[in-house]
Amino acid sequence: MTRRPRALAALAAAIGLALILLGFAIRPPAPGPPPDYAPAPEVSIEHDGGRPDGESGGETGSERSAPTLDERLYSAGALPAVDCPRPAVGDTSADGLREFAENAVDRCLMPAWSPALRRVGVRLDRPVIKIVTTAEASSPCGPMSSKNLVLAFYCTDNATIYLFTDGARRYAERADWLPMTVLAHEFGHHVQRATNSWPVDDAASTGALRRTELQAECLAGVWFAEGKDNIRDFALGPVLGRYVGNETHGSVESRRRWFRAGFESGDTDACRTYTAPADRVG
Repeated sequence: MTRRPRALAALAAAIGLALILLGFAIRPPAPGPPPDYAPAPEVSIEHDGGRPDGESGGETGSERSAPTLDERLYSAGALPAVDCPRPAVGDTSADGLREFAENAVDRCLMPAWSPALRRVGVRLDRPVIKIVTTAEASSPCGPMSSKNLVLAFYCTDNATIYLFTDGARRYAERADWLPMTVLAHEFGHHVQRATNSWPVDDAASTGALRRTELQAECLAGVWFAEGKDNIRDFALGPVLGRYVGNETHGSVESRRRWFRAGFESGDTDACRTYTAPADRVG
């Protein structure tokens, strides 16, 4: 799920992995850019991906046309194999969940995504991880409540992944590694932010925002294409079985389709949700 500044968006997009208890800060100095580094264009952070209740979720003709995007995300291609500690929740206390999330980011996600984006001239700074032990979370993008069955969300304004402890614990009971699917999705939003792959604004329809969420799903699949090798008991069934459909994040079929697109190809070029036919992003 993604959150944009509240002044520009009325409601946050509950994590594409919301409604099903999906899951998942201290930023160290970022490594210096390579000699050929060129910064990605400034990223728009006006919209958080949500819509007020009762509004239509259709697509306009302009949304169905190809938007102008930074092609470097798709040029990144496959991620390098990373040998990282098994990304699983062993201790479900707040400290344990923080250790899981930070280790997963530092040792599994950043080592895979950073060099892949660096080779196409995009520098990826580490996101912040914030563990939320209460039912309500505040952020520069506005408030979010775990009462809505939101397990985690990403705020574009401060590049932070917020994780609710109660939901994370319940989700980890299904499989101790399953919260990694949520963290990989939220990290996908962080990658979108870095590469300017966010062609939506405050007036965007739910259909346009859905494409953003489904792309993050696909990017999570791209990581798991290689990352699954660090999870000895990985199985695709629990990943695909966690989905429920909702208007902002897509149908069960669409969410599974886009995760599998990334997972089976292992290539970011498979994640072109913004230009996909409407019947593939429903």
